[in-house]
Amino acid sequence: MKIKFKLMLLISAVVTLAVFPLAMVVLYRNESVITKKTFEVCRNLSQNIAKASTEELLVGVTYDSTRSVIQGLRETEIEGLLNAFVVNHEGILIASLSEQRKVGSQLDKVELSTINAIRELQMDEVGKAKDILRFVYPIFIQYKGKELRVGSAVFEFDKAKVYRPIAEMRNTIYYVSTIVFIIAIALAIISAIFITRPILSLSDGARIIGDGNLDYRIEVNSKDEIGQLARQFNEMTAKISDFTNNLEAKVAQRTKELNDTLAEVQMLKQQQDGDYYLTSLLTKPLMNKPATATPVVVEFIVEQKKKFSFKQRHSEIGGDLCSSDSIIIGGRRYTVIINADAMGKSIQGAGGTLVLGAAFKAHIIQAKLGKSANTKPEIWLRDTYRDLQNIFVTFDGTMYISILLGLVDEENGFFYFINAEHPATILYRDGIADFIDNSAGLRKLGIPGEEERLEIRTFQIRPGDVIITGSDGRDDIILTDENGNEYINEDETLILRLTEEAQGDIRVLAQKIKERGKLMDDLSLLSVRFTGTPVNAETDVPPEMEERLSAGEKLLAEGNTAAALEAIQPFLNTGTKLPDLFHLLARIYFNSGDYEKAASCYEQLSILQPENDEVLYSLSYIRGLMGDLNSAADYGECLFLRNRTHKLNLLHLAQIYYEMGVHSRSAKLTELLLELDADNEQARELFAKLQKQRQLTSVEAENWKKEVKAALRAYRAKHWHTATVHFENALRIRADDARSWYRLGICYLHQRRYEDAVNAFRKTLIFDANDFHARNNLAYAYFYLGELKLAREQLEITVRMQPDFAPALKNLEYVSKLQTPTRTTHA
Repeated sequence: MKIKFKLMLLISAVVTLAVFPLAMVVLYRNESVITKKTFEVCRNLSQNIAKASTEELLVGVTYDSTRSVIQGLRETEIEGLLNAFVVNHEGILIASLSEQRKVGSQLDKVELSTINAIRELQMDEVGKAKDILRFVYPIFIQYKGKELRVGSAVFEFDKAKVYRPIAEMRNTIYYVSTIVFIIAIALAIISAIFITRPILSLSDGARIIGDGNLDYRIEVNSKDEIGQLARQFNEMTAKISDFTNNLEAKVAQRTKELNDTLAEVQMLKQQQDGDYYLTSLLTKPLMNKPATATPVVVEFIVEQKKKFSFKQRHSEIGGDLCSSDSIIIGGRRYTVIINADAMGKSIQGAGGTLVLGAAFKAHIIQAKLGKSANTKPEIWLRDTYRDLQNIFVTFDGTMYISILLGLVDEENGFFYFINAEHPATILYRDGIADFIDNSAGLRKLGIPGEEERLEIRTFQIRPGDVIITGSDGRDDIILTDENGNEYINEDETLILRLTEEAQGDIRVLAQKIKERGKLMDDLSLLSVRFTGTPVNAETDVPPEMEERLSAGEKLLAEGNTAAALEAIQPFLNTGTKLPDLFHLLARIYFNSGDYEKAASCYEQLSILQPENDEVLYSLSYIRGLMGDLNSAADYGECLFLRNRTHKLNLLHLAQIYYEMGVHSRSAKLTELLLELDADNEQARELFAKLQKQRQLTSVEAENWKKEVKAALRAYRAKHWHTATVHFENALRIRADDARSWYRLGICYLHQRRYEDAVNAFRKTLIFDANDFHARNNLAYAYFYLGELKLAREQLEITVRMQPDFAPALKNLEYVSKLQTPTRTTHA
């Protein structure tokens, strides 16, 4: 009876303690919901007002849209709304719902300071009795990644009306809680009487079984939940008894099953190791070095992460590859190197290196067979990269490979290389290690679209230099801090310090990497040293030669090419390798119209100064004048691969391809030039000529008309997205339609696609350079991209074109004001 009484009291206490807190929780929960809903209403209103007023607050001329939105709130009948108003950043009311706050009035300084201090939607209780809920929403514009405040939207609510449902609910909860409490007490008494007895019986049975009597069974007298629990308890006891009596047999059976499974796993592992071993045998021939000694010394080490044994043979497998060979390109001998890191571990990575190694080997064999006898190193690297890229693109994202692919001229040590998302190449010179290609480059082989971004880098290796490349296993090592905690290295300069400690020796470097931390990936390192004679361009000019060179320069400037040639004649057959001499001689021959000899001088300069981009440009230009368009295109492409922003080369190369009839390549190069220099008149004319030469078929012409009509209908209806789709379709058919480009730019602006808008307006100006509206809108797009300098340049051009164009004048004044403090802050 004591247990029943205690249980009854416990249940009563639980109910008593639960009912009233429940009432308070519900009450405050509803108050929170109402507040949250009010917040959402204010947020939606604020965002609508911000959209309408941002530009008006920014320009500060008229506020019709803002006032219309505020006055429209009268019809919404929002519960408890007393007033809504908008102020600019100076505290002047530009719109108000209530007569108490008149439009044009000035907030007092305290209130303005309080409002301007708020950075996001915020609620405060104001008024003498704290009976008004005020919501303040700041209005910003985005400028150069920063937010500039132009004003605030404020809403004021009657607190009593907003929380009136809470007061009504509070009374209801009090009534319901009292009734629930009375019912709970009654149920507790009944439960104590009818539930306690079977629970006590179940408790006694559990105690007896717990003491070790597994033959005892609890008496079941009911079919309710307690009866079911008793039956399940009896069943559990029976199972425990059976398990105890048959434990040894079950253990033996389970042991046999585990042994059988282990044997099967061992057999599968042996088969897998066999596959690994075969793959490793296939990979090894792909990692070779030149068979004969060359002035370029290549060393590499590869340590794959996956180690295995097969029939007492120990080996490893992974996704890293190193290889080198000596080939002839364009009559000169080069050492070609490759260091690659395929995606995935063990067999997956090895599969990637097998495909890459085999394809790379095919290119080496072709070069050895003389297929590259008339090409140039930049072109050979480009074609090899493209072939490898095309192979891995077909894997459709299942295999990517980072690579460092390079050529080293064995005569002068000049290094041409491509880095496709491979770790930065290291130069070890005079005891100091540094990166030579740590800028952003290509992404990995297999990622579509990278062919158009191909860039070949160059570097002059001196005797004593060591060039080191390696996979990301050199950086991804697990380090341990002073507390014994492990972490992954994120310091990309660690490899530089280790290289200096190893003095450029990659075998010592590999050991130091493993001493510093634990490897977590495949590790490969490849080093290149040049032991030959570098380009020994004479720099110390004998006084006599210097005097004659100066005289030749002066005579050439005066137009006397014959006298200039005579001045330097004594040095022409002496075997001197002075670049200044060849530069002067090339210009003399060029001015005299002897392009063949001028080209020969520049060919010699390309050997003496292989890093000089202007020499390549001069060769391309002269070959074009000679009518040798193929050679001109080759030299131009070499320069383009090394320097994609050389404007003169882009224009000349585009003109060469136009003359050759390769209009698609010419158009592509012209577009690149116009991206760099949108006002280049020659590029404009060439691009417009290329577009107009393309004749539309009757079907294309009809489709173009349909797309333009559909685009104009959507444009006039301000359905910007639909208009964008149709304008884009029309321009894919006919790209020289200036008005369509202009309207497409407007569509992009309305969708806040500012980068696309810049491109569209620039295309407009290609076909209509006098469209000052396009220039003004181009400046608008630049402004929202944070490019104030570019915006100002376009506005200044617009004002020069159309001095009375008011929007451009106003925009230029505004942009100029914004630029002034920026320069002051920077200074």
